[in-house]
Amino acid sequence: MEVLKEQLKGHERRITILEEHRESDIKLINENNKNLATIIVELKNLTKSMDTLANNWKEAINRSNARQKERDDNTDKRISSLEKNVEKLNSKLEAEAKFLDDKVDERTIGKASKDYNKIKMTVITCILTSILGFILGMILK
Repeated sequence: MEVLKEQLKGHERRITILEEHRESDIKLINENNKNLATIIVELKNLTKSMDTLANNWKEAINRSNARQKERDDNTDKRISSLEKNVEKLNSKLEAEAKFLDDKVDERTIGKASKDYNKIKMTVITCILTSILGFILGMILK
């Protein structure tokens, strides 16, 4: 019987130790559970923050793209307007150049005509002078 009592006491000590271990394990599990719940809440908050941040970035990029498209459209309009102005100026320059060429041709032709008339008169005068000189030379001989 003594042996049984000793064995019973040993088993009771083991049961007590196991119950203590069990209680400490339950405490650890509860603490870990609380920590994990806190981490999960923080992760959810972080996820919401990241979603908000991503949405804000998307909106900012969309606004930036819209402004850039507007600038590009304005630039295209300005380029088109400038090209039209350049075409108008080119046509005006061509008309002015043609007008000036015509004026230069008229002046050149007029000047050449005057020069020709001067030379013609000089040649006629020389010929008449030579004829008169010849006739006078014949008469005075």
